[in-house]
Amino acid sequence: MDIFEASIQAGLVETQLPGRSHFLTEEEASVLGLAVASTILVDGAHTETSAKALSDVIDCQTRRAFSSCYRNG
Repeated sequence: MDIFEASIQAGLVETQLPGRSHFLTEEEASVLGLAVASTILVDGAHTETSAKALSDVIDCQTRRAFSSCYRNG
């Protein structure tokens, strides 16, 4: 697949990442040509604190225990 720089720039201009962490929907994954059965997390972590928060999200997803992970805030 050829990806042109202009396409990358246009995609970055249009990109929205509400709430910093975002699990792609099946439709979003499909549009990107990704396997729909996959769980895809997009995150903008760029500091030590946000990287820790990302680690916590991944840990919770791996254990599939969101309710216990986020119960206390």
